[in-house]
Amino acid sequence: MARLYAAFLALYTVADVTLAKPSPFGKHAQHARAGAPYINTDLVAQNAIAITNQSWEYGALTQALIELEAPALSVFSLSPFPPLTLVNPIPDAVWDIITPILDAEQPDDFAFIDGAGAAGDPSSIGPAVILANTVANNKTWDDDVEKQLNHLLYDVPHSDEGAISQREDEVQYWADAVYMMPPFLAYWGAMTGGANGTEQLKNAHLQCKLYREALFDADASLWRHIAGGSWQLNNHWATGNAWAAFGIVRVLATIQASDAADELQSEQQDLIDWVNEILKGSYQYQTSNGTIFNDIDLPEDQTFADSAGTALITAAAYRLAAITGDKTYIKNAETSYEFVANSIDGDGWLNHAVNPLTFNTPLTGDIRSPEGQSFVLSLVAARKAYYLTL
Repeated sequence: MARLYAAFLALYTVADVTLAKPSPFGKHAQHARAGAPYINTDLVAQNAIAITNQSWEYGALTQALIELEAPALSVFSLSPFPPLTLVNPIPDAVWDIITPILDAEQPDDFAFIDGAGAAGDPSSIGPAVILANTVANNKTWDDDVEKQLNHLLYDVPHSDEGAISQREDEVQYWADAVYMMPPFLAYWGAMTGGANGTEQLKNAHLQCKLYREALFDADASLWRHIAGGSWQLNNHWATGNAWAAFGIVRVLATIQASDAADELQSEQQDLIDWVNEILKGSYQYQTSNGTIFNDIDLPEDQTFADSAGTALITAAAYRLAAITGDKTYIKNAETSYEFVANSIDGDGWLNHAVNPLTFNTPLTGDIRSPEGQSFVLSLVAARKAYYLTL
């Protein structure tokens, strides 16, 4: 019954919006509640595809496209395992992203794509690769998945407690990594099943736990950006907290939909609590127009508005509310959604965002945020999914 409902939900999502002309993105360009600010996801997605070129950006984009364009294939659906790809095709844009990446991978490569020293970032495309290979049934792609998994488990530096480093050359914790690695481990686990699958579902929870222990600042109820290793960034970076919150809620949804859900009840509660911590810390500093600052808890004259981090934190709020039924942060989320929507120009570009390569300067001139564009898509998908639960 759950599978039939998931298929119905996907078909309903396709049917409930009519556009003037067909578009691969346009069927989700309207939103669930009348009067909500309009976000042209067609333009936002086209821009995201045009400028995305780094490993973590591909991960964010493929996930956002699946969440938006094939919600029944997302881990947030009622029945994502096994994925119902006959009823809900994988978006063409996802194929267009992962196919050349995997075709370029060499036999002696240990990761899907070069991470430029980041151990976790290449694994961010892992869920999309695993999903696509349920259709492609490509033995080489299957081998690529196993190489990427084994690299994280056995080659990358680990802490004494078992945390997989975000860096290839030393043990270092980045909040970003929680979006990259744990969802891949969890998705592999849910798709694999059995004892091996459960082991990686538990490992995904463990990675979230160990990263939280290294980065969570209880006084602010926020995560620091980078800890350990040869240098640190102790600020409460909005995008870092966003990566962590949305990564954790993806792991939560994956475990809930897996065959091991009953066995991992306490792990699910942990994950719920950890996302709520970040939402509490983030929204206590939210301004009246929905802004979350780049350095979340700094005064306005020491930081700047960041629509990118705001978008993904808010996506996490909608997703968690859909899972738990707790509406505590929905009013905050609605205000932040409006801020993000009003930060998108007529050409589909997100403005008022941090430069993702500097962490501490806003976008200027022609500089854009590939991940910010994808965060908007995840936000639209999350908000729509939340209102479908009511």
